Amino acid sequence: MTAPQIASPPTAPAEDDVRPSTVLSRLGALSTLWIFLVLVALVIAFLFLLAVVWWGIPEVRESAHYESRTESLAFPMWPFLATLLAGFAFMAVTMFFQIYRGVQQLRGRSVLEEPPEADAASH
Repeated sequence: MTAPQIASPPTAPAEDDVRPSTVLSRLGALSTLWIFLVLVALVIAFLFLLAVVWWGIPEVRESAHYESRTESLAFPMWPFLATLLAGFAFMAVTMFFQIYRGVQQLRGRSVLEEPPEADAASH
């Protein structure tokens, strides 16, 4: 590799690039097991995030009600806690879409695939 190749990412996929879908199709039943195990992990993580959001809502309410503040700078805690809670909620939404995509992949359907760029071949 030359220095310009390392410094800038390629704009079009090289001919020797391996797509994950190609690898999974060649693995057969092992790929189905792998997708299933990933789905199990995703569901566990999704349930964990839902639990964090569910039990985090009362914490934000109590923080706002009792006006709890940080010890060092005396900032109110509720904006930080609310932002953290929103972040966990957004991660749960993202996780839901990953689970949906995995279930559809197990069913043999392809969903949420990005179309190839029209000008990628010209670079």
